Amino acid sequence: MKKPLRLFLVFTIFLSCKPDSREKNTYEIISLITQEYGLPLPPVPPPPPAKLPSLKEMGWDSIKRLEQNIAVYPVLKNISNQFSKYPEEEDIEFKILLEKINKSKKALTLDLSKFNVKKQFQLSIVDTFLLKKDKYHIEKNYDKLLIFHNISFNSEFNKAVTIIGVSIAPLNGYSSLVFLEKKNGKWIIKNSKTLSIS
Repeated sequence: MKKPLRLFLVFTIFLSCKPDSREKNTYEIISLITQEYGLPLPPVPPPPPAKLPSLKEMGWDSIKRLEQNIAVYPVLKNISNQFSKYPEEEDIEFKILLEKINKSKKALTLDLSKFNVKKQFQLSIVDTFLLKKDKYHIEKNYDKLLIFHNISFNSEFNKAVTIIGVSIAPLNGYSSLVFLEKKNGKWIIKNSKTLSIS
């Protein structure tokens, strides 16, 4: 009788130590998106007829390394958009993920300690009360606000689709549909499509 009890205890401990794949992959994706979408905006090119300088000539490498004070919306937002007939997506698996993107209603309160981002990003959870009270709250206190949405994963957790919202000021922001793929154990952004601009 002792042997089955020991096996049961070992099996239970093993299961409780196994990390939650959805949460682990969610934070890996959120960290990647923070590093991509949290960067400062590139400099504005000079007006014509001047020759357009390259981003390197405009110092883009130096600008990308500037510290950024990023506000993060406290929870993953639910997606209400219907993407079942998204015309431009050719990858069948991404099409399936788009069809079910609004079905994931798992509420996840974000934990900044689980973000793995470069030191240049100073992350803070935004106070949603102040955000509603003062429409200039982000513009006055942060470089930008990142709003993460629920992520649609395939069963192997190697393809995903999500939406990122970026707000810099009341009429300065955008949202993008982001397609991700895991290669060699690391998430990469395969493609993104702008959904809205304000």
